[in-house]
Order: sequence, then C-alpha cells, then structure tokens
Amino acid sequence: MKKSISLLFVLFTLPLFADITFHDVAHQVLNDTWNELYRCGLQRIDAYDPRLPRPQVPAIDAVVNSKWIVLAYTNEEFGSGATYYAFKNPNGGLPHSVTYGRDRIEFTTPYAGVIASASRAMTVGGPIYTYRCANQYMDPNNWAACVRNYYTMVIANQLCRYPLN
Repeated sequence: MKKSISLLFVLFTLPLFADITFHDVAHQVLNDTWNELYRCGLQRIDAYDPRLPRPQVPAIDAVVNSKWIVLAYTNEEFGSGATYYAFKNPNGGLPHSVTYGRDRIEFTTPYAGVIASASRAMTVGGPIYTYRCANQYMDPNNWAACVRNYYTMVIANQLCRYPLN
C-alpha cells in the first residue's frame, strides 16, 4: 500500500520552464519583487551608502522609502551548491528568502516557512519536475501564480505600507 501511495505524487514535465534554470526562475521572481517595490515608491540603494546608517546585518542593498528610512536589507550568499537571497529586517530576525541550486528552489517566509518549492529529478526518459506551493502539488502556471501571491506580494505589501514614513 505504501508503494501505491508514494506513486500518487504528481510529477510534471516542464514545457513552460524547459529551457529555464532555477537560477533564472529565482531572478525572475526577485526582479518582479523589486518592480513591485519600485511601483510603490521604494528605492534600492547600496547598503553601505554613507547617507544610511551602517547595516546591523550582512547586506548588499537597502530598501529605503522616500525619507531614506531603511525598511529592509538584501543579501546574497553562495555555497554548498546553492545560492541564498534574502530580504532581511534591518534589526535582524527571520528573512524572506529564496534558495536555489541546479535541481531545487525554495521560497521561504518568516511566517510560514517554505511556502513554495520546485525540484528536478533526472530519469532515463529525461528530467521530471515537481512543483509545490501552499502545501499543494500543482502545475507550473499555478505554481508561478502561487509564488507571486505568497512570496512577491507578501514582501511588497509588507514594505509598501511605509513609503512615506
């Protein structure tokens, strides 16, 4: 019985992302996130710009509002076959992050943990992909929409509340 249950997992071939790597997907989502932040008037500034307070967390960029108040920092780290990119609270705390490598990508929020993931496995017949978001397996199009709703828009809605503070 266990074997039949494990075979019920839905596996999708990936015509939508067939020539796109998880690196490309991560950067598409991050670009989409930045575009949402720009849309509400926030700016991306070097974290060590002398006009800003010195970062209290490892950082590359700062997300600032029109009064140059730091709302978040971003950081990107490489290692162990994966890349980690995070939007961090200026005072520390758990970040919103995306971690990706050649065969896996995960989107994480401090509130829900891993909210979306996709993975690739190589088989004799070629690669197979699995997509999971909000604790459900889904097809690539619904997965992309779910990532936008539960990752990109959560970050944007959270930070865009403070554009004029």
